Amino acid sequence: MNLRKSLASFLVCSLFLLSFSANAELSIQITQGSDNPIPIAVVPFSWQGNGVLIEDISQIVMNDLEQVGEFSPLSRSNMLSMPSEEQEVFYSDWRILAQDYLLVGKIDRTPGSQLVQVQYEFFDINREIKLAGEVLTGSVTQLRDIAHEISNVVSVSYTHLTLPTICSV
Repeated sequence: MNLRKSLASFLVCSLFLLSFSANAELSIQITQGSDNPIPIAVVPFSWQGNGVLIEDISQIVMNDLEQVGEFSPLSRSNMLSMPSEEQEVFYSDWRILAQDYLLVGKIDRTPGSQLVQVQYEFFDINREIKLAGEVLTGSVTQLRDIAHEISNVVSVSYTHLTLPTICSV
């Protein structure tokens, strides 16, 4: 009986210690989304600086929204125009493409600095209104985090739910 207690104690302690040494990353993959995903166009953000950016913000946003399973992003090759701000948006172009929502933006870099300003605007095509928009500032190395923040704003604007923590800043 004593051996049985000792063995049980050993197993419990071993499991307890293993739980501290296990270092795993949780990744949530949604394999089936909505039966009727929301059509959204995420236009490539215009770049106002020199050189090439290390991250493609619009692609990251598209990936985030697609992973949620509620959105169906339009392929870039099917876009009729590439607006970067509200004045350049022609709602009729996006209605022809059967898009319900549109996200546009631009990225500007302060000369001689690693700081970037990312301005985005999110539109409801059918109602012809802007739902959200702001300017986010961060370093070039924070572009991915900024993209995830924009994804969350889009998701919350439509579904009122934030994206999984893998997509948060």
